[in-house]
Amino acid sequence: MWQMAAGLLAGSCAVLSLPQVPPVALACACLCASVAGACVWRRAWLLGPGVGFWLTALQLNAALADRLNPSLEGQAVRVRGVVTSVPQGTLDVLKFRFSPLPDGDSRVLPRLIELTWYDAPTRVDAAETLELEVKLRRPRGFANPGGRDNEARMLRDHVGASGYVRSGARLGRESNAAFKHPVLLARARIASIIREALGERPSAGIVAGLAVGLQDALSRDQWLQLSRSGTSHLMAISGLHIAMVAAVFAWLGGQVQRFRQRRGATGATRDASVVAAAVAALGYSLLAGW
Repeated sequence: MWQMAAGLLAGSCAVLSLPQVPPVALACACLCASVAGACVWRRAWLLGPGVGFWLTALQLNAALADRLNPSLEGQAVRVRGVVTSVPQGTLDVLKFRFSPLPDGDSRVLPRLIELTWYDAPTRVDAAETLELEVKLRRPRGFANPGGRDNEARMLRDHVGASGYVRSGARLGRESNAAFKHPVLLARARIASIIREALGERPSAGIVAGLAVGLQDALSRDQWLQLSRSGTSHLMAISGLHIAMVAAVFAWLGGQVQRFRQRRGATGATRDASVVAAAVAALGYSLLAGW
């Protein structure tokens, strides 16, 4: 098994080390060569490098193909779509991700766009349908060594364009929005409950950030204090946070199972702890934005 995993990793790293994305034909050729080698030498792990190379090349080609058409860059485009993130910021600067709906227009837009709405007339809701006039541009950003590579981030997040809203209208949520976007609506609802319960308290932003991963909930002064104290990384949901939540629920699951055992129930306490931890880790990862 470790040989197969190492082969998959090696194939993926081979693609990422190239100066440009290999064409699909080359990826398919590498996959065929890997299959042939596994059949000739009867070693299943030889499939790993070819499969890793093929999958990584296909995903990169698909992501790069889903970018804004250069002919649409800087033009005013009328688009109808759905808000696919919890909107962050204030009415002065409102940021959200937007997924265009197919409307028969020959100008195909990326499946996911990052938008900024300056001086928005009203807040928009998660999973809400909007009709907007936007100006878009292809992913770009600084790539200084040691700095943040915005273009790479957009590629990882499958964002094909960014831009700003010139004007727009709210069309409300579809009747089946809860079935299409259950996690997104749950995150938005939890954030709303936290804001209503804590009001203007400084802790409201920290609780919202740790609960559902909304980092804009913190004020500029709070970010400055966290940066000066070297603790700003604690507000970025990571494996540490997920492990802590999993540990708490593992302990709770074990306690519940011991209580049930005293009343005649069967089943190992360890198994109950593992299941509780796994479910809690998955749920928290979803609520934090994955």
